[in-house]
Amino acid sequence: HALYDLIHRQWHTDADLETSSGGCAKTRLFFGDYEMIVTLPDDTKHVFHPTLSRPHFYSGGGKEDLTFDL
Repeated sequence: HALYDLIHRQWHTDADLETSSGGCAKTRLFFGDYEMIVTLPDDTKHVFHPTLSRPHFYSGGGKEDLTFDL
């Protein structure tokens, strides 16, 4: 039960975001593989599959910005 809770509740990211007027949205993510779907005002959908990798210990941090060109 504890492992299931970690994997499916605590280590799971499910977010619906709206961009700012500048086209940016922010959220915190865990390391791993993602499917991100961007829906434009005309209902066109763009699907991205980024992977957030754990940085090397000496690289200085785990912040990473993702940019998608539409």
